[in-house]
Amino acid sequence: MKHGGNLRGDRAFSLPELLIVVAIIAILAMILMANFAHARAQASSAACEANERAIATAIEEFATDNNGTYPANGGQITLQTFGGPGNPYVDPTNLVDPVDGQPYSYTPGPGTCTSDSTSFEIHDTGGHDATTLQFLPQLAQTVDSVAYCAGVGIMADDDQLFAQKGFQNGH
Repeated sequence: MKHGGNLRGDRAFSLPELLIVVAIIAILAMILMANFAHARAQASSAACEANERAIATAIEEFATDNNGTYPANGGQITLQTFGGPGNPYVDPTNLVDPVDGQPYSYTPGPGTCTSDSTSFEIHDTGGHDATTLQFLPQLAQTVDSVAYCAGVGIMADDDQLFAQKGFQNGH
């Protein structure tokens, strides 16, 4: 029986026990960080899809108000695409991709869409995590961007393929 001994030594954790606890906490933190990064990428892709749908609705409204005529010029979507500032069609805050801050592109006609009857395509500049796009219909083998094809809907596409086809079509 110990009397007057050091109780602190009996209650303290040993160095190996502390190292094991620190290692477990580090492993759990890495797992959580990976999940948070994936959730952030999914949120950015979802915001991009919502923006493209909103822009597509604005383009359809513009065409309805202009006797079925869609904006004729392809290129970056700006307020000028819809008649300038103060137009009733689009919210200026939705004109850039939340993934990379770049403006969306508008292409009259099918662009990279699979249907030739598509009246227009909206496309972002890429940068998406491919795992966040895996449940979308695919327009290409490798995907890193989101495209909206009129009459078809949201699809996953390859930014490089879009740039090549857009350049070849003169857009």
